[in-house]
Amino acid sequence: MLSYVACVAPTSQALIFGVIPMPVWLLAGGLFALDSYMTLTDKVCTFILCSASILNLVMQGITQGSGSPGHIVASPGHVGGFLYGAGFALGKIFRVF
Repeated sequence: MLSYVACVAPTSQALIFGVIPMPVWLLAGGLFALDSYMTLTDKVCTFILCSASILNLVMQGITQGSGSPGHIVASPGHVGGFLYGAGFALGKIFRVF
């Protein structure tokens, strides 16, 4: 979803932690770079060590227990989702489908 918005409306603003404005293209690029690095180096990203897990906590909800210190972020899944969202947006922009 974030990569789709970054391709369709890259200059729109996202609020980090509800107060810090950031362009969506910068947020998407940063998260993509972080997850790509974690995937390529085969490292895990835990809630304590990685701010991207905070986004997972917000998205999944605190009540599901996703924010426990042992929660591991599936970085390859994030990279795949980012590429799919960007591909879908570019397909829509260039009217492939």
